[in-house]
Amino acid sequence: MSTIRFERSAAIGSIVLANPPLNRIDLRYAPALREAVHAASESDIRVLMVRAEGPNFSMGGEVREWPGKDINWFRTFVAEVNTSYRAIEALRVPTVAVVRGLAFGGGFELALACDLILATESAQIGLVETTLGLFPLMGGVPRAVARAGLGRGKELAMLGRRHSAATLERWGLINQVVPDEELANAGLSLARQVAAGPTVAYRAVKRLANATVTGFVPDMRDYIAKASVVVLPLRVGAGTKHRVFQAMCMKKPVVCTAVAAEGIALTHGETAMLADDPETFATATVSLLQDAALRQRLGERGRQLVLDRYDWRAIYERLEEAFQEAVRKRK
Repeated sequence: MSTIRFERSAAIGSIVLANPPLNRIDLRYAPALREAVHAASESDIRVLMVRAEGPNFSMGGEVREWPGKDINWFRTFVAEVNTSYRAIEALRVPTVAVVRGLAFGGGFELALACDLILATESAQIGLVETTLGLFPLMGGVPRAVARAGLGRGKELAMLGRRHSAATLERWGLINQVVPDEELANAGLSLARQVAAGPTVAYRAVKRLANATVTGFVPDMRDYIAKASVVVLPLRVGAGTKHRVFQAMCMKKPVVCTAVAAEGIALTHGETAMLADDPETFATATVSLLQDAALRQRLGERGRQLVLDRYDWRAIYERLEEAFQEAVRKRK
């Protein structure tokens, strides 16, 4: 019998950790979770709950199975679990972790991969890997930092302490703490509320909230190629203007400010989306994320604009005309 299963009731899906009482991350965990996440992604559910059978959400890694395993096995194991956690994070529907009892290490990291976390008043939660001379390997550090900030994220991961759900709610890591006896009803109530909501809008919010700041990269084209929309919220300067051209050349729809578009003959709604205040900028971005036809139309028209007016051949022709006009005037 699988230690993790996917089940559904109407529009609500559930990934259930079914290896009580501790629901440890053992040798069966990675393939079982992969199958459950795949089943969830293939379904037409509108919300996914991640919950556990028994008194505890998950005690984390089953370290008693690790002796005798070589480093390559361990790397593969961690990579497989991380792939499933990222897949949960990337699901097109909202995800809710329902936590009771103990949630340590990789178990808590599973909850952090979800959009929302509910926990009981008696829950004990933490990234405890450093107490074993290890560190969180399944995405817990960056996800904790994203939720609670750099200071609290480091404290959580470095000190390896157990924390109450109330403490982590104050830190911003948990969304709601409920009495132990109300967890099941509270989780189901929230799932029903989300399932009845605007799924497309939720999907757009997830994509915006999960955006990654990459930092320096050697070549932007690889990243632009993977993007659905390229945004340039430039307020001063003109250092990223060439990125407008680069995105448009690759048929990517652009949302940018007037500063970013200065000197480029863009038409709002035709070759790009122009916006200068945060609300309008966000609305334009979300509208593109929700409308594939609009993305395609702006991408194609943007590329054609570049070819017609800013390709080297077009620029050369205008430059040649300017030279000829200058010569004529001198005569």
